[in-house]
Amino acid sequence: MSCRSSSIYLHVINNPKEKGADCNFQLRQVELPAFMFGNLPAPPNYKLGSLQGTVCDTLFSGTDDVVDSFIIYPNPVSGYFEIKSSTAKDFRVRLLNPVGQIVRDYSGSYPGVFDVSNIPSGLYIIQIQIEQKQILKRIIVN
Repeated sequence: MSCRSSSIYLHVINNPKEKGADCNFQLRQVELPAFMFGNLPAPPNYKLGSLQGTVCDTLFSGTDDVVDSFIIYPNPVSGYFEIKSSTAKDFRVRLLNPVGQIVRDYSGSYPGVFDVSNIPSGLYIIQIQIEQKQILKRIIVN
């Protein structure tokens, strides 16, 4: 979340589905490398299906109940992040840089805690796959 005027900070809503103070809103949680003038770029339209053959997609190709079962925290990341799921036990997690190159590939059974202590700071995309189908992407800040 950003403010309308120029700023070097982003604000974070940690629990966007909660109302009022339970949303855990935190001011100035992400410091940007330079001042941002105006709003953040507009995100893509979600839930339209994937665009085959490109790293640019609409970030969704699953069902709401599966997507809602994943919790990824903390964000911003500090050395590690965790993924919890109330439904999925086996899934693949990939960490991608902003241009879609794979930085880490966590295969096999659901490990829960993912070490990112030895990758450079920046924005990364977490891609979660179940049965070789991409079901979720989320952006994290390391």
